[in-house]
Amino acid sequence: MVPNRDSQEREYPSSRNSSPSACSIQTRGPPCRFILSSLGETQGQVCGAGIVFFTNQAELEQFLRNQEDSADFIIQEFIQCYDLSCSVLCRNGEILAYTIQRGVIPGRERFQPPAGIEFVHQEQVIKNVKRLMQALKWSGIVNIDFIYDENDKQAKILEVNPRY
Repeated sequence: MVPNRDSQEREYPSSRNSSPSACSIQTRGPPCRFILSSLGETQGQVCGAGIVFFTNQAELEQFLRNQEDSADFIIQEFIQCYDLSCSVLCRNGEILAYTIQRGVIPGRERFQPPAGIEFVHQEQVIKNVKRLMQALKWSGIVNIDFIYDENDKQAKILEVNPRY
């Protein structure tokens, strides 16, 4: 598998991920931790269902050998982080209103949405959201999920969820 380019080379910071085809992703060093997410989440599964955590590459490779079709997965490097989310209302790429939320009470299960949030101001998040909405010329409501990487102090886009 070929990992995404480093964040410095990408226009918007995000975590490194790839398909399982070659099963090799560069990590920041031990311990090697990976998240394996079933593409089923986009086909009806929600709230962290289908995500598997591995502590090393050998565990990941063993799991993939036992799957009928490993192409149904995305492998993502595990990042020590906390959740952020930005909800925006836009017209033609201009943000009319927004909120930024940080998860402060974990969900009942690992990788589920937080059970409690606080509203925060995070300049890095709104800067990236403004650029993204302008590039898309977005009109309507959208929620952008981020993870805040505690190692490199970057808010990284996880997913974009249009509403209505």
